[in-house]
Amino acid sequence: MVITNDSYDKSHELEHGFSIGDDGPFYTGGTADPTGLDLPLGTLYTQPTATGIALWKKFGSGINDWVLFINEAIDVPRAPLLLIHNGTLSNGQKIGYGNLVNGADIVMAFRGSLEEITFANTNSSADAGFRFYRGAVSPANLFFTWSFDNKATHVATSSEFASNPIFERGDIINIYFDDEGGNPSDMTMGLFWKVLPE
Repeated sequence: MVITNDSYDKSHELEHGFSIGDDGPFYTGGTADPTGLDLPLGTLYTQPTATGIALWKKFGSGINDWVLFINEAIDVPRAPLLLIHNGTLSNGQKIGYGNLVNGADIVMAFRGSLEEITFANTNSSADAGFRFYRGAVSPANLFFTWSFDNKATHVATSSEFASNPIFERGDIINIYFDDEGGNPSDMTMGLFWKVLPE
């Protein structure tokens, strides 16, 4: 099938791919990688994966002349979850969506992997520790501890997590503050997620 400027408003299901214009690239895709497929030179091949997408291109005439351009590197925008606390945090305090709901659980609304955590507060010498649990508060559910000294702002990335935590829709997250000296005040914590297919 050839896509023309008068077919933009139509939806088509294409079993064997499509081309753009008279001499544009040929697009196709499937769940397996394209190695061994005898498709035209310049073919772009999309392969869905468990956590994203792989993009291949046919760069030669042979059936194995494929190069992997992107492998799960198409980054989606982060979905932020902001937690706010006005005033000074107390030792052992549970962090919630805000002061009025500090005792409430944080509930995942979608399937996603935790990619970054940001912290900001008005105390430039905050000495803070935070414990992050998936589900109930128990040693087995502790997936990240975060400790820093003399910070007004701080960032943690997925490379600092013990594992790249993936949460399912409905999972509970519990976060607790541990007093390590200078308590944070008027704090905002951001949890930034990559949304994953369910």
